[in-house]
Amino acid sequence: MKPEMKCKNIYLLRHGKTLGEAALNGRTDVAVSELTQQNIAKAIIESQIKFDHIISSPLQRCAKLAEKIAPSLGCQLQLMPQIQEMSFGDVDGVAFSQLSSQWALLESFWQDPANHQLPNAETLNDFHHRTIQGWEQILQRNDDHLLVITHGGVIRMLLAHLLELDWQNAKLYSTLAIANASITHIQVSYLAMDGSNKADTNPAASETTDFEEYSLENDNQAKDNQIKEGQYWVRVNCIGSNAWPTTDKG
Repeated sequence: MKPEMKCKNIYLLRHGKTLGEAALNGRTDVAVSELTQQNIAKAIIESQIKFDHIISSPLQRCAKLAEKIAPSLGCQLQLMPQIQEMSFGDVDGVAFSQLSSQWALLESFWQDPANHQLPNAETLNDFHHRTIQGWEQILQRNDDHLLVITHGGVIRMLLAHLLELDWQNAKLYSTLAIANASITHIQVSYLAMDGSNKADTNPAASETTDFEEYSLENDNQAKDNQIKEGQYWVRVNCIGSNAWPTTDKG
């Protein structure tokens, strides 16, 4: 049987702006307002994208949105713990206004997250490992249009993986902005035969004018290397309004 080249479309949707004071909201199960959830769900439902399956972080800011979308689209919903946000340990969910005594620790973490773990927090290496585990499971699905509802940190880690950026570099997290309620559209080409999915290099899977370049440095050579890789074509499209700011964490 001759293998067939197919294209898998994976849409990474970041949850809406969370309620409460600004904080490092990782595993803390903060909520998103009902109105915001309804607006995002409406935009997804009216997008006319025919999703085959929905995968969501089990945290309520993602899962409750998924629960609004799935029935309207006739999709099954799968909760995946691997795509939860990073755990920030003792400071997770604590308002920044209450962390004056911990500020030096936070600064060290933000400047070098790979080597400055927050107290009782998940290590960056462990976060990377489980996030990529989740991604590999997502790739194994036979669906051609997948909606994945997750977190800013997870999306940044996946983009670093796909574009072969240094996921240990703090500049990744300060430079690569993932807006609340934004969609990161990833197209992966693969050869399909006997029901198998195998990712394959196919630069023709997307117009180059639609390719969003991400680089941690203003280095033309680095950008050229990213484009030549050609394995993953990334589009970023914000479906939200300007009322949803990008400054909150998690």
